[in-house]
Amino acid sequence: MKLSFRWYGPDKDPISLEYISQIPNVASIVTQCYKFKPGVAWESDEIIRIKKLINDHHLNWEVVESIPVHEDIKLGLPTRDEYIKNYCTTIERLAKEGIKVICYNFMPAFDWVRTDLYKKMRDGSLCEAYDQNVIDQLDATSAIKKFKELPAWTLSFPDEQTAEIIGAYQKMSDEELWDNIAYFINKVIPVCDQVGVKMAIHPDDPAWPIFGIPRLIINEENLARFLAINPSPNHGLTLCVGSLSTNLKNNMEQIVRRFVDRIHFTHIRNIRYDTPHSFYEIAHGDHDGVLDLSAIVKAYADNDYQGYARPDHGRLIWGEEKQPHTPGYGLYDRALGLSYINGLWDAYQKTKK
Repeated sequence: MKLSFRWYGPDKDPISLEYISQIPNVASIVTQCYKFKPGVAWESDEIIRIKKLINDHHLNWEVVESIPVHEDIKLGLPTRDEYIKNYCTTIERLAKEGIKVICYNFMPAFDWVRTDLYKKMRDGSLCEAYDQNVIDQLDATSAIKKFKELPAWTLSFPDEQTAEIIGAYQKMSDEELWDNIAYFINKVIPVCDQVGVKMAIHPDDPAWPIFGIPRLIINEENLARFLAINPSPNHGLTLCVGSLSTNLKNNMEQIVRRFVDRIHFTHIRNIRYDTPHSFYEIAHGDHDGVLDLSAIVKAYADNDYQGYARPDHGRLIWGEEKQPHTPGYGLYDRALGLSYINGLWDAYQKTKK
């Protein structure tokens, strides 16, 4: 398991690479080139610039999170081929600079959604939360305007097209979306095979349809169907434990053990539920949330997992909320989470000897 840490780049992230480099056993940064809009091929000069910033702090850049997929590709519009061509060009340019894994998602219109970025816990820490009751009181168009400032959201359409895009997705069936994702996969994976890059899809978050819009990457059955689209070992998963476990029916240890050979990247975090469709994010430890992260990490260890892993969303603690910050991506709680994961991994590796 190669431990890594998410960084939002020199222009957006208040956390310095110097601080990240001080976290024990972090060798790799996970980031992207934020200056480019979805659908545009990333310029080599910018890729090289970001890589140099990272390397100058004795860190590697081997995982991109993410290259956003243009909405025309998800909708299956005639314009998709041009956007897919640009996507493939970006893959080729990243491969030349040593990128090994590309995380992406195929969530229609919405990226990940939370209704509260600053839920206050009794210890004073602040976490992110999702309340289905809040969602039920919104329409999709107003929701996008409300949530589009969430970290990692990169819309490929202007505000004035929001209603049109939403309407198109609400008319789309699951099978039509499956066709569109298969079309995309079967165009980009041959390029990945040529240049040695792994594509790793991120699950939909939360793991169920919202606002009458289909979502596919939500459970074990659909993960199996997705992987069956293309037999290439470069066609795989970003297994986000927190995203998939929003669906109470998902057994995360079982999913890891079943798909471990196709998990190229994993996000590890914990959650708690208020109701079956309302949840909040919490510290990483087994005793903090409802997930058995020790069993999940053991599933990776038992299979000698060689992919990349990072701690995921963390609380704001120790006064971080009073300083410049990115909700869910403070330094301290994620560093604690990474150390917890690292400790579990080390313990399981020792007991195997």
